[in-house]
Amino acid sequence: PQNHSMKKLFLLTFILAVKASACFSQQTDYFTQNFDSVKHELAIIKSDTGRVLILEKLCLMYSTLTLDSAKKYGELGIDLARKINFSDAEIRILCELGGCYQINGDIPASFELLFKALKLADEKHYNYGTAFSYSQIGIGYWYLKDYDKSISNLKKAGQLLEPITDAPFLYDVKIINDTYLGNAYTYRNDFDSGFAVLQKIYNETLHNYWHFGVMESFGYLLFQMGDQAKGINYL
Repeated sequence: PQNHSMKKLFLLTFILAVKASACFSQQTDYFTQNFDSVKHELAIIKSDTGRVLILEKLCLMYSTLTLDSAKKYGELGIDLARKINFSDAEIRILCELGGCYQINGDIPASFELLFKALKLADEKHYNYGTAFSYSQIGIGYWYLKDYDKSISNLKKAGQLLEPITDAPFLYDVKIINDTYLGNAYTYRNDFDSGFAVLQKIYNETLHNYWHFGVMESFGYLLFQMGDQAKGINYL
């Protein structure tokens, strides 16, 4: 029995590693496919507002690849946004850079930016910025394995995001928020709540680029619930 359990654990670990690699590759393709055209836009655009938005996009595109480049474009965007009083973009870039620091394992630096973004969003009454900040803070607590704080912040973000219909990267922020919420429930062993959240976004993402990541989270949940055979099929 012990050998059988070890074999199952090894199989799950192997599948997760292979799938994670494939998923990251697909996301990297998604974020990098238009680098040349975006940089060309940056070189020719005259409007400061438009320049900030392109710098924000480059920061986000680099966020899964290299912290140095994300910081370069993000900090340029923040500086210009402050100069022209474009606080909405400043808040979003702070959140995007905060997420990049999380990917690179620097949670204290991430939280410094995210709580700054949250404070500014509250001051400016920018609900999307407040939601984005709470979402990224919740993800930061997920990395710290503080699942209660993670769930609290992610739920706040979800409630604020619900009525918003138009904002930059809104769909992506919603899906990422709910994926981490489902994961946090899973790791807290609240499987029913995790199932409700992940099943909903599993169906919502059936035909887009987020489906692979959601499918893995759903598969891991099923595996933890005891349905190893079905869980592995999703992974």
